[in-house]
Amino acid sequence: MRKCKHCLWLLVFLCFLSVKDGYGITADQNRLISVSAKNITLNELLLKLEKETGYDFLYNNGIIDGNAKVSVEMKDKTVGEVLNNALKNLSIEYKIVENQIILHPRGMKGTVPAQQTQTPQKKGKVTIKGTVLEYDSKEPVPYAFVVIKELNLWGTCDDKGKFIIENIIPGTYAIEISCLGYSNYSIPITVTQDIGNFTVGLRPDNLTLQDVVVTAKAGSSINSSSKIEKNAIQHVQASSLADVMQLLPGSLISNPSLTTQNKITIRSVNDYTSNNTRGVGLLINGSRVSNDASLTLETSTETFKEMDFRKFSTDNIESIEVLKGVLSAEYGDVTSGAILVTTKAGRTPFEVRVKSDPNTKAVSVSKGFGLGKNAGNLNIDADYARAFKNWISPVDIFDRTTLGLTYSNTFNKDKTPLRLNVRLSGYLTTNNTTSDPDVSKLDFTKRTERNASLSIYGNWLLNKNWISSLNYNLSGNVGSEYIQKFTVNSGLPVPTTDTQIEGIGLGEFTGVLEERDSRSEDLPIYASAKITANLNKSIKNTRFKTMLGIEFNTKGNNGRGEYYLSAAPAYFRERNYTDVPFMSDLSLFIEEKVTIPVGKGNLELSGGARLNKMIIAGYDYNPTIDPRFNGKYNILPLRKDRFIYSLSLRGGWGILQRLPSIGLLYPSPSYIDNPLFLYRNSATGESLAVIQTSIIDELLPYNLKPARTRNIEAGIDINIKGIEAQFTYFNEKLRNGISQNRTFHTESYDYYTPVTDPDAAPKFEGGKVWIKNTLGEYVPLTFVTNKEFKGYLRPDNRGQVDKWGIEYDINFGKIKAINTSVIVSGAYIRSTDREPGLVNYNTGRVDPIDSKQKLPYIGIYEEGNSSVSIATGSGSQRLSTNISLVTHIPAIRMIVSLVTQCVWVNSNWNVFDKDRVYKLDSSGNPVFGDYDKKTSLDILYRNPEFYMGHDGIVKPFSDYYTTTDQDLKRRLAMLILSTDQSFYFQNSGVKPYFMANLRVTKEIGNHAALSFYANNFTNSTPIMKQNSRPNASGGRVNTPIYFGAEIKLTF
Repeated sequence: MRKCKHCLWLLVFLCFLSVKDGYGITADQNRLISVSAKNITLNELLLKLEKETGYDFLYNNGIIDGNAKVSVEMKDKTVGEVLNNALKNLSIEYKIVENQIILHPRGMKGTVPAQQTQTPQKKGKVTIKGTVLEYDSKEPVPYAFVVIKELNLWGTCDDKGKFIIENIIPGTYAIEISCLGYSNYSIPITVTQDIGNFTVGLRPDNLTLQDVVVTAKAGSSINSSSKIEKNAIQHVQASSLADVMQLLPGSLISNPSLTTQNKITIRSVNDYTSNNTRGVGLLINGSRVSNDASLTLETSTETFKEMDFRKFSTDNIESIEVLKGVLSAEYGDVTSGAILVTTKAGRTPFEVRVKSDPNTKAVSVSKGFGLGKNAGNLNIDADYARAFKNWISPVDIFDRTTLGLTYSNTFNKDKTPLRLNVRLSGYLTTNNTTSDPDVSKLDFTKRTERNASLSIYGNWLLNKNWISSLNYNLSGNVGSEYIQKFTVNSGLPVPTTDTQIEGIGLGEFTGVLEERDSRSEDLPIYASAKITANLNKSIKNTRFKTMLGIEFNTKGNNGRGEYYLSAAPAYFRERNYTDVPFMSDLSLFIEEKVTIPVGKGNLELSGGARLNKMIIAGYDYNPTIDPRFNGKYNILPLRKDRFIYSLSLRGGWGILQRLPSIGLLYPSPSYIDNPLFLYRNSATGESLAVIQTSIIDELLPYNLKPARTRNIEAGIDINIKGIEAQFTYFNEKLRNGISQNRTFHTESYDYYTPVTDPDAAPKFEGGKVWIKNTLGEYVPLTFVTNKEFKGYLRPDNRGQVDKWGIEYDINFGKIKAINTSVIVSGAYIRSTDREPGLVNYNTGRVDPIDSKQKLPYIGIYEEGNSSVSIATGSGSQRLSTNISLVTHIPAIRMIVSLVTQCVWVNSNWNVFDKDRVYKLDSSGNPVFGDYDKKTSLDILYRNPEFYMGHDGIVKPFSDYYTTTDQDLKRRLAMLILSTDQSFYFQNSGVKPYFMANLRVTKEIGNHAALSFYANNFTNSTPIMKQNSRPNASGGRVNTPIYFGAEIKLTF
């Protein structure tokens, strides 16, 4: 009830603010004001005028110098007269449009045309015509891109810098102008009529600009996202996409490493089951990048192949947007979020970048060419990087080479413009690992991955009554993943077979000293097509944006799989990946976005759904549907004449799904080999191995479900006196996550009596083993029949993650005296990973009744993985804050950022089940209680739910308490799990710890820039003990001190 009251008071307060806004100062050109100000900045004067007049002043900080000094002494004058006086010595003009006053450089009409070029107001759609100029030289900027993102309408400048955007629904939008090599220009504009002379100036993108952003910033769309621009990527000096993710709120800073797999998680602390990593989608220029067709797993602990992000260079990236929470219905096959990468396309100067840190050296080059009038542009980029795990002993080396060619052009500009981009790209990575020469000079591992992709993407502005624009994306991808492992085996001979037929047959023995040359070949193939239609409509003052699309993806693998060129290890079987069928999926999606004026603000609502159908031979999947909803209420639009400049509330609910990969649906067949008779005569060289083989088909006997996440978000964006803050609460529940379970079946084995007689000459004939007796006659060898459990792993859908948290991003603005911005960001994240459902577990212990046999029962437990424990899951939480002090000095073209990472809480625990965990009293009876997050000095126990014998019959474990068979009771007691660790269920964490990081970028004229970073430059790596085990040894926190530098040359 108390929470409800608090929410009610908050609602009343917000409503009061929105109502109060209706009674604010009304903008009036004829209103008389008095201003007395001497030697103040232009920003301070405009703030005064906003409070006095009710006007909103709009201008680009990168073009208008807000720190210019002005003096005004006027009484009873209009706002126009005051501005004329204040701006008389500055190269600045202004234009009044309704309640907005737009400032622009003299001679450039910032966002509206001169009065004489305006046409009478229209009730229908309007047109904007304009010119983009270079700010200083006033020369046209050809091929600049002008877009109204709210409507997905755009225009491309011709060689004279002129553009046109038609069919604009009257309203207020943000117009964005971009061109490679120039700073992006964005400004809000209220469009009520045709504009015929929209002129804007772009400045070169360098550190002389007043505002340069080198941190992640919140996205402006209705969906929760973080935007990372090129300047931020270059400032952090990222070597791979994974390095860029440290800029996100709640992420921790880590040192770059290209010699180990780079993974990415979103809103995660400890990804115990890798379901978060698997749920991250990657789209480069709108084309999906996947590794679902890669089938080779390098370790027995892997359930599926995870994406390795170190193969993607960041030097050719223009921007990155990380989508979180409830994504648009346009994006599918994700559960954790999506990373949208936009690469460079267009004209750019020749650029060379050289990076160096203790373990990595890299160089990249890029150049964008103009191919002539109306012929488009060609952008070329290349990158090479080499990394050593340790320079002292370079036994682990990673090399990466990337190459990209992008052609871009706009056709039919005067009628229905068609924007075309064609990108051909590829990469080659090698990772060579050799054994330490002091251990072995022969063993080594070589990994080589090649990839070539072609993407054709763009937008077609049709401007019809039934369709506004059409987005298209066609892509194809062919890869080659090749692994060679060379080892020398010096073990004793062991039995082996490579039969692919069930039953009992002859085997052989491995050699004493064998050179094993293992090869693995994956040839993954991907193809994708996506078409999205958009329609903009308006009914009175309500805007509607409809999106309808279709997407098709197909993938497969034509590789040979794993094979050996020489001796193979015991029980190895080759599997050709061409036997695995291709997998396809077809999706239809629709989404409607409505913008409704409400008071002085507006309400944005978005609802959509995505229909998915998975197609693969051997399985029959029903279509699934993912509904998604988002909303944003802009209660207080931006105005600076009040305490709260702006206020917005937002929220969302939706379902996201991640399809199973080919490797999960078609795991390798399981071969269960058991030797029945072994004989080796070293004197004569005779040998005999008889092996019984069972084969488990690769096809699963059930449909593996798509992983499914239910996401809820609620957030508030507020600007208080220039302090901008975003707070986002998120709640995510993952179900049907990928997990592993072991299936057991009973096999009968006839174990033959061992033979030591050198004259026995055993042979296998007629399904039996024969030996010579003392008369030299062959007689059948005696045997003993045993029943044993044999198990194999298969994926299932028991994975479950419950997660919630709060992200925050607060920009306190700039301290003018030292030109330093203060930004505080971070997150609290709490998650619980579980795998509920029955899981089979064989303890493998010796039978307490017959020590020659293994325990004849397996336990069936509620919840756990392939190796169960007394806990029923794992939990973790983290509260972290990054305090960024960004000092920008345009006069000397330098920017310095000091990032202090504060980890206030970082702990984990084992999940306690109060209904299943107990201790024993003095009489041996179970006592259930609450031992969660507590120290227990008693041994704790957990029983299985059921047990199964060799007969395959599943029985309740309650038999343990009711049976009078003492042998059965002794056997069942060995299935009871236990722990004597007093801290087992305690919350285990450390005290708060901190780390300081420094980044510096300095431009030298227009042709060179130097960058430097130092992670943990104070070398703070304290040893901390877990609070649950204060007497145990501790471990170091923070990453080790690490530094790097980069030089960029531009010609």
